Amino acid sequence: MKEKISTDLYSDEDFAEKLLKVGGAVIFFTLGVALFYFLWFHNHKISNNPGDWGAFGDYIGGLVNPAVGLATVILVIFSINIQRRELRASLHEMKEANEAASRMSFEQSLFAWLENYHSQIRDIAVGQHKGRKFLLHFYEYHLSPLQTIRFSEQKSATLIRNDFEANQFYKQINPDGKVNDVLANIQFRATLDYTNQYLLHRTYLDAPFRTLYHLIRWIDESPLSVAEKWHYCTLVNSQISWPELVIIYYRGLTKEGEKFAKYANKYALFDDLTTPDELIRFATHELTSCPEDQRPRVRDGDAPWPYSESAFDSSKAKKKLALPTDF
Repeated sequence: MKEKISTDLYSDEDFAEKLLKVGGAVIFFTLGVALFYFLWFHNHKISNNPGDWGAFGDYIGGLVNPAVGLATVILVIFSINIQRRELRASLHEMKEANEAASRMSFEQSLFAWLENYHSQIRDIAVGQHKGRKFLLHFYEYHLSPLQTIRFSEQKSATLIRNDFEANQFYKQINPDGKVNDVLANIQFRATLDYTNQYLLHRTYLDAPFRTLYHLIRWIDESPLSVAEKWHYCTLVNSQISWPELVIIYYRGLTKEGEKFAKYANKYALFDDLTTPDELIRFATHELTSCPEDQRPRVRDGDAPWPYSESAFDSSKAKKKLALPTDF
């Protein structure tokens, strides 16, 4: 819990009012002491003896001086309290100003970093395909259902002509929507094929996706609150196109890119990876929800499946981070 900071400072009028009240109380007390003296000794004549007047002064001073001292202490305490409030308010304002400056600096760095990533994506040029169009071309010619279905090694797969027919074929292989060794093997071989194709185009693909990884890691390791980290990661994720998500998804299945899976799981980076691709749907649902000891081999070297359900469902990711689901 943050300390509640009082910023209600006393005005000059408030201080003058307090001063008049304390001073009036001292004067009233002094007059009361004198009045009591004269009422008690009103039958006595006024003395011409200096000693009597000295005793009268001692009487007045003995009673009034403590009252004046007490009033002085009260005013000093009041002044200290004013200074304390003003100091706390000043420190609070300085803290807010520093936080605002830090936030502005953070956001400037974030958007500069994000623009650098977009620039690297735009600079991709392989043949006649550039930028995101190349990423879509990469998916269509290497990772689409029509391309991955060939790993099924079934003769009927050679007759498939488009993605729709390939997806229908996938549904025939797995009509019950359960973990399927055939589909797991296809996923395994598709990941290997992706790795080979990625290495062929590494000159263009490596820099932007490493940049994106380091950007997400930078946000995650920043001193921001969990809610703020979620906000900024969501902001970054909203600017990633579907072909980019597919490339990142497959990259997380490789040994080199598996570190990205940690942040995908934490911030639901694939929440928008909705797709008619039955192989990806199988992987993101059946394989992901399958217990580890029952999951078939899907990665090279028996590496475990890197994704959890939270990578594809923002509500589950928020629950893990103790964030409200309507945030």
